[in-house]
Amino acid sequence: MALPVAIYLAIVFAYPIGQEIYLSFTDARLLDRTPPAWVGLDNYRSLAGSGKFWLVIGNTLFYAVVANAAIIALALALALLLNRAFRGRKLARVITSLPWAFPEVAAVLVWSWMYNKDFGVMNVFVRWLPGVTENPSWLLDPKMAWFSIVLMTVWKIFPFFSLIILTALQLIDKELYAAAKIDGAGSFQLFRHITLPGIAPTLGIMTLLITIWGFRRFSIIYLLTGGGPGVRTATLVVFTYITAIRSLNVGLGGAMAIVGLIMSLVITVIYVFVTRRLGQAQI
Repeated sequence: MALPVAIYLAIVFAYPIGQEIYLSFTDARLLDRTPPAWVGLDNYRSLAGSGKFWLVIGNTLFYAVVANAAIIALALALALLLNRAFRGRKLARVITSLPWAFPEVAAVLVWSWMYNKDFGVMNVFVRWLPGVTENPSWLLDPKMAWFSIVLMTVWKIFPFFSLIILTALQLIDKELYAAAKIDGAGSFQLFRHITLPGIAPTLGIMTLLITIWGFRRFSIIYLLTGGGPGVRTATLVVFTYITAIRSLNVGLGGAMAIVGLIMSLVITVIYVFVTRRLGQAQI
């Protein structure tokens, strides 16, 4: 009974990954008709000695940490708000989920227009700040480019996870809150001892998914900045595309892809280890 699933996984996952691992040990180049030559660890040595590669690794970790922290914080705050009873709550849930419903490429193109230095609408908002007299270089200055990328990422991603957290909140037994209030618990105590433990498994899975998705997120970064200026905003997946497709160096790009795969596996192993330790501690 497991054979069809095993065959599917072998075709869809195992074979492409195996092929990528093989190419990472060769000098394969795109559009080259000659068979690739085996170069061993040369591609990995080249990455280890490349300043650009380590800059890209730092960019990837920075993007994963900052964007993911903002997404989780905003999603949690919105879920707590939507979990309260108020008039128009259903409409509010629909409106807040709209960013996730927009096609990603179309959304990025709209945001690119909003970030235009000459006529972008974001210039109107930033001019309200005291001391700002010129339109920022939203996508050309590295610091502003990272701010622009993170802002657009948070806007696009957080509604989906807020709905997931909201579902977890509604599964918590309301009698627990009633009993705690009778014992004199305040709002912070209710959140700390009932709400947070109740949604902790959901937050854990969500953090893992956001992190892995952040490592492989391509469209937002590539369409906004192309990884530039230079590679100052390039993450590992964007730099892999630039190396393997635009520069035609499939072997070196394959090595980068394998490094990204290893990083994702390490994060997954850490998550599993931490959740098991926490589960054992609770028992």
